[in-house]
Amino acid sequence: MKNLFYQAHTRIRLPSGCTEDIPVKRGTIQGDTLSPFLFLIYMEPLLCWLHAGNRGYMHGHGDTSTPNNKAKNCTSGRAFANDLICLSSSYPNLRLQAMKLTQYADWAHLIISGKKTKDDENKTLRGNTSVADFAHHQLTDKVVVQGQAA
Repeated sequence: MKNLFYQAHTRIRLPSGCTEDIPVKRGTIQGDTLSPFLFLIYMEPLLCWLHAGNRGYMHGHGDTSTPNNKAKNCTSGRAFANDLICLSSSYPNLRLQAMKLTQYADWAHLIISGKKTKDDENKTLRGNTSVADFAHHQLTDKVVVQGQAA
């Protein structure tokens, strides 16, 4: 594996021909079959840490076999390609998850794009205010990742 990344380089194929060699100085090699596995190894500790403490979004149903009559599942974080979602059921837990993400990103030399957000919520709350707009208004500049509002 070490030899795979030693002095690695790539080229871009254009209609006019290939570019000169471009050194690959960080990340994994796009198209290499080992790259997705290496990325999973890199991200798994973060996903496990986000799940620790059950600070994610709690969902479930009533279940009489458990002492508190509820069977709950916790969804803390999911990752796909270079995207990560951190879920939480409360503002204090969301801030803790953001702190974990910041510490891991700093340790792992990741740069998080705090402004890259997407909301698929189309529900309406109080007239014509969407749930997403309401949440955005309530949380603006209160959740910080790597020193920037998320």
